[in-house]
Amino acid sequence: SDISIKLNEMAKINFNGMHQTQGASKETLVGCYLNLSLMKKASLNLGVYDRLKESIIPYFGINIKDYGFGLSYDITTSSLKTSPKKPQTFEISMVLKIRKIRKTETEKL
Repeated sequence: SDISIKLNEMAKINFNGMHQTQGASKETLVGCYLNLSLMKKASLNLGVYDRLKESIIPYFGINIKDYGFGLSYDITTSSLKTSPKKPQTFEISMVLKIRKIRKTETEKL
């Protein structure tokens, strides 16, 4: 789920949450990011997420037109952080926004 609050013409804050269950495994992720407009169709995202009882995740992203690119890093907060092989995870993401074309828009083509 996603809740967006417009702060001004250049900035909005987005709150997100997700819960997943697969068999006995459960994961809950909550967080938010600040979206700053850079120019007409580009913006910057800066945020932080919490994978409950597991990790804190700083997030940086950039949106250009219908494309989004992100970089995040899991900082382990669970008992795994004392493990000799502490997990370290960088994640890179890419999002393509597919918009539904309205009938009036196709008539203009």
